[in-house]
Amino acid sequence: MMRCNLSRTTRWMTMLIAAGMLSLAGAVRADTVIVDHNDDNDPATESPAWTLTQGPNTSVAAGSEVIGLNTHNYWTIDDNGNGSGHSAIYDYQLTEAELSLGWRVSADLRVVSAESSRTHVIQVDDGTHRWSAWITDDQIDAQPNTGFTNIESGLDLTADYNRVEIVYNAWSDKAVYLLNGSEIGTVLRSNTRDQTSGEQVRFGAGSSGGQGQVNWTNVEFAVITPDLNRNLAEHLADNNPTTEPTGWGLNQGSNTSVSGGSETTGSGNYDFWTTDDNGTGSGNFAIYDKALTPDDVAGPWRASALVRVVDSSSSPDLVFHVDDGTDRWQMWLFEDEIQTRDGVGTFVTIASGLDLTSDYNLIEMIFGEGHVTFLLNGAPIDYRARGDMENRSDAPQVRFGTGSSGGTGQANWASIMKSVDATEPLPFLSQRSFSADAKWSNGSQC
Repeated sequence: MMRCNLSRTTRWMTMLIAAGMLSLAGAVRADTVIVDHNDDNDPATESPAWTLTQGPNTSVAAGSEVIGLNTHNYWTIDDNGNGSGHSAIYDYQLTEAELSLGWRVSADLRVVSAESSRTHVIQVDDGTHRWSAWITDDQIDAQPNTGFTNIESGLDLTADYNRVEIVYNAWSDKAVYLLNGSEIGTVLRSNTRDQTSGEQVRFGAGSSGGQGQVNWTNVEFAVITPDLNRNLAEHLADNNPTTEPTGWGLNQGSNTSVSGGSETTGSGNYDFWTTDDNGTGSGNFAIYDKALTPDDVAGPWRASALVRVVDSSSSPDLVFHVDDGTDRWQMWLFEDEIQTRDGVGTFVTIASGLDLTSDYNLIEMIFGEGHVTFLLNGAPIDYRARGDMENRSDAPQVRFGTGSSGGTGQANWASIMKSVDATEPLPFLSQRSFSADAKWSNGSQC
């Protein structure tokens, strides 16, 4: 059990407990359906009703077909023309609030026929950009400002019904594309088409240049409300991380040691788990890891560590980091400074002139809206967006310990916590301006 002086740790303990970070509850996601189309109903007469924009050489109609043992009632959209205005597309107007956090558009469909030129699509316009899934008989494409980006090819979308989905997360500002529940691609906002005409969801034959027919059994737009306060991983006090409920893994090489202990600092008594690296040869590291899911790191999230640096070399060794499958968000600890790694992998200092050896300090990374805010004892010390961090394709995980073969060092870890957390005002943090010289221009300086 961790012992500490309340005058020093009241702030961070209160924050973590209030955030629900001591709970190991599973993920909960509630989807609120805003509009849908079902079976062979005319979308224009459903409630709420879709609006049809229809040009020449197109037709829409109800129908039914048997495939295997299943009967499918559908609404078909058939585009037989490739001239100007030859399209037939349904739209439903959305509000800014319905697009503000996260959303999902899905369609159960079968492609009856399709030319190489695309015509059938599901789309969401969010007021600034258009997120699209163009569907042919054998592939699914996204659409940036110029041309198309293939998401998946070599498919057979004609033999049976398939579910195509776009799931958008506002915190990570990207959308995941799924086919029959399996992820087939990810699209960032920078790879979507500029579209400022309004907010809406659309489906049907949306291109004048293409031809084809699709049977639609279900189309649905839903707002996603995730569980934003749940703990994903934790280490506490002098417990062995590999035997804790989180089930940390340990990757340990030679000339390293790990053990529990207790000590008294100026602020009180602490129980801890130490990682000690005394070697600079290949494989001389001892690092704990906990695997995460893509949803766990989509955001918003918080990673916190209460730690004291015992000693460190000038070469990086003591580390706390989170991989999200695209970027590595990291804090490297020294006796007197904290470093991270930039977009080309170079170590850069984000806080200096520190004393991290005489007492325990709370280091944190808070992620939201495509960036991380780094904090030391509750005060922001740096801000990094995607592209400013080391690009790594490692599977999502959180790790702590001695992470470099080239450096040496020892750290006592009193606690580690990684959570999905919405208690911090992340949108406000993302609007603060930061400069390397002035630190936070309208926030606390460390």
